[in-house]
Amino acid sequence: MGKRVQAAAVNFPGAARWFRNCEVTGIPVRPEFFALAPPSSPDPRLLVFGGSQGARILNLALPPILESLLHAVPRLTVLHQAGARLAETTQAAYATTGADPTRWSVAPFLDDMPARFAEAHLVVARSGASSVAELAAAGKPSLLVPFAAAADEHQKRNAEAMVDAGAALMLEEPDLAVPGRLLHALVVLLRDPRRLNAMGAAARTQAHPDAAERIALKLDALAQTR
Repeated sequence: MGKRVQAAAVNFPGAARWFRNCEVTGIPVRPEFFALAPPSSPDPRLLVFGGSQGARILNLALPPILESLLHAVPRLTVLHQAGARLAETTQAAYATTGADPTRWSVAPFLDDMPARFAEAHLVVARSGASSVAELAAAGKPSLLVPFAAAADEHQKRNAEAMVDAGAALMLEEPDLAVPGRLLHALVVLLRDPRRLNAMGAAARTQAHPDAAERIALKLDALAQTR
């Protein structure tokens, strides 16, 4: 694409080298994400978010470690968006663990994502462009699992940018198959509120509240030159 466009608006500085007339504008995010209240409860809450359609690898990876995770992190609750097609099997996988059903919930789809982000102390997610922009706007610490088949590893590049900013940890898909690796990463983060707060503050430094306006201005400027 870099060879064919007259201008570009990107989310991270690392993408700018591929384009001429490029500006780091960020990605437009709903204003609600920028005005979230802190979590209403001090008890740790984990949001697992695989995008609107869910992420099969997250649906498979979380249930086997659930009981150990809840034991290692007292008072932790887990909310997992599994996607409409995968919610039933994911619900069943959680249920077969025997873990306290009051401490976990599986949903096919979450309507009010800003509210769900607000209640979460940590988010496990893919690292697509929109998800990363929402995490930054919300100032939420995250554990990111890039989609391995994404073109040119762009999800991995997004995750790396958040890791470099101190806003996230990254586990690649093969890491989830290593026994104990996902559990260890989650336990270390969820037991360390100070680290989570620092990661959330770092995430906010990657946010661009004026992204839509800046992109519109760039489009207008481009139109004036033609």
